[in-house]
Amino acid sequence: MYQIFEDVLMVDFSKFHEGLEKIIGRLVFSHELGLNVEGIRKEVCLGIKRLKKGIGTSEEYKETAVRKSIQMFEDYCKRNKKQLLKFDLSELQKDNKNNLDNSDYDGWLNPED
Repeated sequence: MYQIFEDVLMVDFSKFHEGLEKIIGRLVFSHELGLNVEGIRKEVCLGIKRLKKGIGTSEEYKETAVRKSIQMFEDYCKRNKKQLLKFDLSELQKDNKNNLDNSDYDGWLNPED
């Protein structure tokens, strides 16, 4: 909870990232920490308040935040003339014919579909 307000990483990044996603209640992409750390810090403050009140994060909020994050990264790539590689995962949501291991669900695939 406190690491996001420090400029020096004091814990293992994977643990920090996992905790950040739990507090915020959504996927957090690593590029957000470089491009929007102040926005992430504000989300952490809101997340802490929600956790203290026992309020969850809505699916609509999660989807909107992820879309904004991806758009932010696309805009960054355009401004800096960087190539952005995209993947269409819609077919993977329907079935798993590619034999991909989705046992450690990461939020991208929806195993119920």
